[in-house]
Amino acid sequence: MTAASSGGGAAPQILDQETVLQRLAARDAARLADKDKRVQQREQEAVPAESAEAFLESWKAQHAEVAAAVQAVVQREGSSAQPTATSLQEASAKFKGLQQDLASASYFLPSYDLRQATRALETLQKQLDQAQSEAAPKQKFAFGGRKARKSRQTADSAATDVAEEGSRQDGMAASAQPVAQQQPDEAAQPLLSEDRGIQGARNQVLVRTADQLGGDFVLEDLQGCTVLLLGRLSALRVRQLRDCRIACGPVAGATFVDDVRDSTLILASHQVRVHRTHATALRLRVRSNPIIEHCSSITVAPYLPLRYAGAAEDLESSNLGEDTAALGLWSKVQDFAWLRSTPSPNWAVMPDSQSDGSLEWMDASST
Repeated sequence: MTAASSGGGAAPQILDQETVLQRLAARDAARLADKDKRVQQREQEAVPAESAEAFLESWKAQHAEVAAAVQAVVQREGSSAQPTATSLQEASAKFKGLQQDLASASYFLPSYDLRQATRALETLQKQLDQAQSEAAPKQKFAFGGRKARKSRQTADSAATDVAEEGSRQDGMAASAQPVAQQQPDEAAQPLLSEDRGIQGARNQVLVRTADQLGGDFVLEDLQGCTVLLLGRLSALRVRQLRDCRIACGPVAGATFVDDVRDSTLILASHQVRVHRTHATALRLRVRSNPIIEHCSSITVAPYLPLRYAGAAEDLESSNLGEDTAALGLWSKVQDFAWLRSTPSPNWAVMPDSQSDGSLEWMDASST
């Protein structure tokens, strides 16, 4: 009985071991599944969901449509002025749409395809300028009313000059407005309402850590502020800044900058697009050529990494761990408002005397 009892008592112990092993195996499987899920999430954030092939197919079709409309105006015979003006306005609006779409897609398009598309835009811009010139009313020679005709001609030229001075003046005028008079960014409002941004601060030092970041983030309507974002982001929107210093951890997606003056932005991001910004320094680590539009007095230099716990890991997980300074992407700025063959006067590489060394205000331990 004793042997039988001891033999019978051993069975539950064996079952307990099997249960423990099963539980350990289940936990290990769950851990691996969770790890795979995190890896997939990082890859989805780091690699755009857009298909470059699908985008280019759609973009080329729209480009062909605009080009055909412009050619129809150039080759018109006996058409009235009003339909021509209307057609040109529609073509100009579609051309701007092509520019904006290409800029937004530049961070995931192959370099060759991006260059080809940019050249196609340059050619189309010249054709559009020619069409606008030919559609303008022809001035008849006469001695009287010279001032009135000159005034009308100036107004017509300003209304139809899309790619050159007209659009540039619009950008400068909008940036010259006081910050308080600017219209709110509708895309930023939901983020601000969820406390995923900083708005309206004046002359403050503002630090946000990893537990306050993640996902999309907004910086809007700031003056005289120093902002340190010590963590990883999916996307960043920067708008209406005056005399500010901004340094942030890696952005796995895109960074959009609009209406910034007299500031310094230190950014590591897959794509950086800057609009209506003036007298501002950009220190960049990027995976695509930076894009500026309606900007002036922009200087660029390589990125200076923030010093905080986990900074290297954040850069690595955002696919920005490799220093791209040797590739020179930070200095391959594309000015979408400057389509001439000469270099854009709106940006320059930061002089060595300004770009060497670290910046004390970036030290998070001192804040």
